Amino acid sequence: MIHSMTGFGRGRAEGPGSTLTVELRAVNHRFLELKTRLPRELAALERRASAMTRARLGRGSVELSVRIVKAAGEGAEVVVDQALARRYLDELTDLTKLLRLSDKVSLAQLARAEGVVQLRESALDEGALWPTLEAALGEALDKLCEMRAQEGAALKAELIDRAAAITAWVDSIEAEVPVALQHARARLEARMSEVFGDSALVEPARLTQEIALLVDKTDVSEEISRLRAHLAQVGRFLEAEGPIGRKLDFLVQELNRETNTIGSKCQSADLAHKVVELKAEIERVREQVQNIE
Repeated sequence: MIHSMTGFGRGRAEGPGSTLTVELRAVNHRFLELKTRLPRELAALERRASAMTRARLGRGSVELSVRIVKAAGEGAEVVVDQALARRYLDELTDLTKLLRLSDKVSLAQLARAEGVVQLRESALDEGALWPTLEAALGEALDKLCEMRAQEGAALKAELIDRAAAITAWVDSIEAEVPVALQHARARLEARMSEVFGDSALVEPARLTQEIALLVDKTDVSEEISRLRAHLAQVGRFLEAEGPIGRKLDFLVQELNRETNTIGSKCQSADLAHKVVELKAEIERVREQVQNIE
């Protein structure tokens, strides 16, 4: 099954005292490039998360981000500095006496005093959170792969149509070659007659030699055979399992190479036009192949 390299997936899982949300974003890339962004509390799990992601994806530039939301009251500890609170109380009580104030220092005032009450986060148990991260990441990967598979199916249909169009142009070029050769032969004979004057002066052996050279220079049968072989290979790859993007990219380069050779041997404007159209179709295939894993 063909997979696109672009897609998005989100997964969410609840664990002991916290909820984890994982998001995966993927775009085209020549190889698999993975960028991870995990909260500081989960830094020790980055390697396992990366390995799990790489096991499911073959190519693409992938961003993996994890967000953690702790349950109310979980993962935090209230710390009261009683000694500091007493010093605040003593100092404020002395101040009220000095200023002959009737105010009394309240508990609320002491609690608001800097440093008296602190909220300290307790360390999370990373080992206990791995099953939660694994579940959220697994869901995100499933959704990402599902989206990539859907886009891959559309790419496959597009490539099948493009391959058929390329085959049609190859057929047309193959049919045009004898006609172009016949016209080239006629031009050659006319040119030789023009140079030598009376066609009777043209040696048959010389004419045969020149025609043989012309045929050799314009013979594209091998190129057409290789084009057909490459197109057959494209069809087999489209039905294969696993990543095929790089293989298809190589075949597109070969299709371009053979087409360029045919273009260099063109002897007619009609044939040159068909070669241009063939190159245009191959370029469309190349653009689509860049999206395939």
